[in-house]
Amino acid sequence: MSALTSANPNPNYWGAEFADSGQLTNSTTSITSKFSGASYGKTVTGIIATSTDPAARVVTVQLYDGSTAHTINAVTVAITSGTDGATAVTDLLAGIPCPCDAKGNRNLFIPNGYSLQFSAPAVTTGKVIDIVILGQTY
Repeated sequence: MSALTSANPNPNYWGAEFADSGQLTNSTTSITSKFSGASYGKTVTGIIATSTDPAARVVTVQLYDGSTAHTINAVTVAITSGTDGATAVTDLLAGIPCPCDAKGNRNLFIPNGYSLQFSAPAVTTGKVIDIVILGQTY
């Protein structure tokens, strides 16, 4: 599995924002978030997917505890979601029961040592599903 790439230069203090991203392709059908095994927990405030695939694909979101992957959501990413100027990006956090802050923003808490995994059937050759995770350390 390939890891997602992290845009956070210093995730080791409370409130540090992070953004991870990765791609599902024809040859990479499963990816694990970069903050896997982090020494601090994370709160995820957004997970979006875009696609250049001419076919809709179901992306499975899993919480991985180091030995078992627990499916927490499965969302259909629409044909050319977020890439054709007409179809919106797909919200992979939608449908996951998680608390909201005072502003109504969802917060999915990822405990220390856990990670998020994403998988989908093979994407059409030469096409990709991009996944972006936004959040903070806690």
